[in-house]
Amino acid sequence: MALPNAYASHLSEFGIDLQEAFGIADVAMDREATLRAIAILAEEGATILGGDVYLDSGMGLRFAMANWYTEGQPGESDQSLAARSVSDSRNYVSGFEASTSETAYFSLVIRQD
Repeated sequence: MALPNAYASHLSEFGIDLQEAFGIADVAMDREATLRAIAILAEEGATILGGDVYLDSGMGLRFAMANWYTEGQPGESDQSLAARSVSDSRNYVSGFEASTSETAYFSLVIRQD
């Protein structure tokens, strides 16, 4: 599955480029934008394999050493995995607690086969 157009547009509007800070071709979004991105992906039936967390305390992003992932279960359908991955991602992003002096940013890993 290629990235849905609505998701790609959302990334370009709300994503923070991680290339300069970390040397990786990816983007991160704040919690609100990430939850909206998850909703967009859910509407498309996409599978979110997991993601990484970054923190910003006003001095630039740093890797939070936190991440999540969703793996398929034996005999699980693609549709079931997609729904579970969206739920897992939504729960992780919603529940992640950063210190009061930091803002959390999240990058998503989307299945694209």
